[in-house]
Amino acid sequence: MSATEDAVPVSPTPKYSFVVPIYKDGDLAAAFCEAFQEVFTQLLGETSLEAGVELIFVNDGSPDNSFAHLVKLADTHPWVRVIGLSGNFGQQIAMTCGYANARGEYVGYLNVDQQDAPDQIPILLRAIESGEYDMVVGTRRRNRGRPLSRLTSVAFYWVFNLLTAHDGPVNEASLRIMSRRFTDAYNRLSEQS
Repeated sequence: MSATEDAVPVSPTPKYSFVVPIYKDGDLAAAFCEAFQEVFTQLLGETSLEAGVELIFVNDGSPDNSFAHLVKLADTHPWVRVIGLSGNFGQQIAMTCGYANARGEYVGYLNVDQQDAPDQIPILLRAIESGEYDMVVGTRRRNRGRPLSRLTSVAFYWVFNLLTAHDGPVNEASLRIMSRRFTDAYNRLSEQS
């Protein structure tokens, strides 16, 4: 028996990794996966994404059957990875966990609700792949949420900008893509909150 007969195949390092936190919304993951796959099938010109893309769902201790939905998706989509946290630690911790496990040259983040649709990914990829930036963030022309949600979002960013002397846009999207260099630097941060 040769050593290669016992070797476990190693999947190639993907060019693109995307992190999606999940908390009680695993039922949205299948539709999200379809939209995501459509974008990358067109972008890469290939029907099989596993050599170039990984989609990392991080289940943030959902008390419902979200984790089961995600595992089922991973069983049918070899480019989907699932991480299950032992409890609900919050969106930021789930995001950080995803970044720590992302292997791609470019690492993105978006939410499963598709408020920032996967079809916007190519726009940000063009910007980051130019090499001029280490991080690109989407902005919305208008917030498509409910009126109260839009109002509280605008109020939050206005107060946040006022208190931090930060001049960030009030219409910032959750969709963002980072270079490997930026992701590695982020992963080295030791802050817990």
